[in-house]
Parts: sequence; structure tokens; C-alpha cells
Amino acid sequence: MIPFMRETYSVRLLELKTRKMRNETGNQDLVSKLDTGLTTERRFNRSITRPIRMLFTSPIVFAFSLYMAIVYGYLYLMFTTLTGVFEKDYGFSSSIVGLVYLGLGL
Repeated sequence: MIPFMRETYSVRLLELKTRKMRNETGNQDLVSKLDTGLTTERRFNRSITRPIRMLFTSPIVFAFSLYMAIVYGYLYLMFTTLTGVFEKDYGFSSSIVGLVYLGLGL
């Protein structure tokens, strides 16, 4: 689908239109109305620091991140101990223990 989809982000569309008009008219002073004037480095720095800032300044983002970290920890713990429990406690062979994960996947 990606090759057939059209661009819909207004900032990018105006940037392309402005670039085309610059080439057609030769006026290099044309600037898009939505252009912020940020360099690529500044945009990268902003996109890296914004989530970190949101994590520590927004209580909702922090609480949800903490909750997801705990859930992921329990899930990882379950996946790593599941093999040992079924081999030692229930006597499953190594080849059969892999089938236990099918139930979780379904």
C-alpha cells in the first residue's frame, strides 16, 4: 500500500509546494507558512528530549509507563520460567514444552 498512498501531512505538502515554486520562479526567499525554520539537528534534539521531558513532567505518562514496565516484567518472568516449571514439575520433554507457548499465543 505504501507506494500507492498519497502524502497528507500538511507541513510536508507545503514544503514540497514551496520547493517547486522556488525552482519555477527562481526566488529563493520563498518560505512555507508552516516552516518553523529549525535545522535537522534541532528537530532531532527536540524529538529525543520531548518524550523524556513528558515522562518526568506528566504524572499520567509516568504512571502509565510504570504500569507497563511492571506488566512487561511479569510477562518476561513468566516466559522465562514457564519452560523450567513444565520440565521439572510436570515432566514434559524439551520438545513438548514448546507446545505450551501455543496456548499463550492463541
